[in-house]
Amino acid sequence: MNIRKALLIFQFAIMIALTSFGILIYQQTKYAQKKPLSINLDNVTILRSPLGFAYQENQDVHFNYFYEEMKKRPEVENLGFSTVIPGQVIDHLENTIFEGKDVSKLLHKYFIAADFFETFQFQFLAKNDRYVNPLKDQSYGVINESALRLLGYEKASDIIGKTIMNNDKKLEIVGVVKDHHQLSIHHPLQAILFDLWGNAKGYEDGYYAIKYGAQVDLNKAQIATEILYHQAFPFAAFDAFSAKDYYERQYQDDRGFLNIILMFIGLSFLIGCFGMIGISMIEFDRRTKEVAIRKTLGASITSIIVLLFKNILQLTVYANIFAAPIAFYFMYNWLQKFTYRIDISWQIFVGSAISTLMVIFLVLIYQAKKTATVNPVNSLKSE
Repeated sequence: MNIRKALLIFQFAIMIALTSFGILIYQQTKYAQKKPLSINLDNVTILRSPLGFAYQENQDVHFNYFYEEMKKRPEVENLGFSTVIPGQVIDHLENTIFEGKDVSKLLHKYFIAADFFETFQFQFLAKNDRYVNPLKDQSYGVINESALRLLGYEKASDIIGKTIMNNDKKLEIVGVVKDHHQLSIHHPLQAILFDLWGNAKGYEDGYYAIKYGAQVDLNKAQIATEILYHQAFPFAAFDAFSAKDYYERQYQDDRGFLNIILMFIGLSFLIGCFGMIGISMIEFDRRTKEVAIRKTLGASITSIIVLLFKNILQLTVYANIFAAPIAFYFMYNWLQKFTYRIDISWQIFVGSAISTLMVIFLVLIYQAKKTATVNPVNSLKSE
């Protein structure tokens, strides 16, 4: 094998490896977007609550007023409140005791109020009446499945009514919800304790989650919300954004990486095409006399084109054998960044090989047909 063919195999291998990597990134990105979160972010708008303590002294006039007036609006299906939202990092618990065991640093904590679970459509595995009708002088909490297992329980109903101590605050567990993906699928599921703020309708430095109806004109709804917000909080800035868009920003780097890979795929195909054109011109020109003799002996144009393609296809097969293990190595290591990921299937390599062959065919078919249709008399004379 000469250097020219070795370089062409190398070009083909790069094309195949990059194409395989691009297909994998695309599939993983789509998998991440479609993987159920166990919560619903559709039609949910996040509204930042006022910063600082300007409205803390008279909460009924401000937070309760905003909550009650928003609940009256026909376009609002639900309204929740929390100190963090899906897509944000949540802190570990400190000084936490459950049934005599120190579970500090094992659980994460959410402060929530109003209809937080209902707004994001969390799925309850178990709950009792205290979740719906809390007593004013008691504190309550809800945990998720991961926290349930971490605390040593398998059945959700068995932990209902148990208490957990956090910083000398006694929380009665009144519900268990299904795990949700607080962060992207780069990260594992987290064990979470949701600290219910009783009858509170909001607080400073947090987030309102507003669930609008599916058929609502979102622009008009947000204008009405902004007017009401400024009535409740006259000096606070109105900062609203889509919960779904905010959550999907976590995959921005992955989409950017995909775009870079696609750019290199295009560049490698371009370089490979030039290489194929060059070697095909040399190869086809070298075999002009052979083609003329075959045509004189009655060979069809189709059989001659297949003959001319044979060597090129052999090089492509060698390139696939060379590219597959290299591509698999980089694909496998890239996928390790994700806790939840797709499998590397053989279809990816078949797809990249087929796409490469299609490009080769489209680039070379004209040159091959031109060589195969040359008058054999003229070819033999030139020889």
